[in-house]
Amino acid sequence: MFESRCYFSNKNLSHLEATLNRELKSVAEWMKCNRLALSISKTNFILFHSSKLKPNQSLRIKIFDALIKQVDSTKYLGITFDSNLTWKSHINELCLKLSKTVGILSKVRHFVNKHILVMLYYSLIYPFLTYGVHVWGLTFPSFLTQLFIIQKKAIRIISFSEPKSHSEPLFKSLNLLKLNDVIELQILSFVYQWSHRLLPPCFNEYFKFTSSVHSYSTRQSCNRNLFVASVNTTQYGLRSLKFTGPRLWNSLPTSITNSNSLRIFRKTLKNSILNCYSI
Repeated sequence: MFESRCYFSNKNLSHLEATLNRELKSVAEWMKCNRLALSISKTNFILFHSSKLKPNQSLRIKIFDALIKQVDSTKYLGITFDSNLTWKSHINELCLKLSKTVGILSKVRHFVNKHILVMLYYSLIYPFLTYGVHVWGLTFPSFLTQLFIIQKKAIRIISFSEPKSHSEPLFKSLNLLKLNDVIELQILSFVYQWSHRLLPPCFNEYFKFTSSVHSYSTRQSCNRNLFVASVNTTQYGLRSLKFTGPRLWNSLPTSITNSNSLRIFRKTLKNSILNCYSI
């Protein structure tokens, strides 16, 4: 039993439908030749589009002469994709899952010390805040509000603080980052890995240094800053990793960007962020 995905794009829906049906027919023939079965009931497709440009026709996608169900959201590799790529469905699922985890923390905190509670936070909460955050973490800030509320609730439980106590000093005392700073740390770590060729080869051209774009010398090119490309849309462009990554990277001092290793980079950046928290 295995799971697979196919991706096609076209501005013309009729052409897209024809291409999908033609390719799926080939897939069906290949599966038949290799004696493989496909669960039609578990097969679906999703049409990605802007919320402002809704499809003017429905697609009829078939495989084995059976219609495939169209869905508004689908999960792939642990991340839920919605048709508008707002990541709201994924964040709602995270909120539901982490709310239960926070409830567990509130019960066990009376039987373990604070060090164990922080370990539980890193084991049961933090991985869900960082997995795939380079994508879903760049959504609209309002969509992240509830998730941040849940994170603050966990921090207050770990520190045995009052429900309405100011959370920023608590984050600092526990040496933990707030949600937005977790997102920033993960994005900047990705950019650092890119700049040191620590990512798979498919990401080699993902960003560009300013010096490789401008033929003349500038202050940014001398500082090894990244080129911030212009975007066509505010809804997707400004919230993309290609735009946000270079913008955040260029705001860092060279004392951080010139770190000798990823571990040192993450530690230095985290300490820099924590130092800005109120006491």
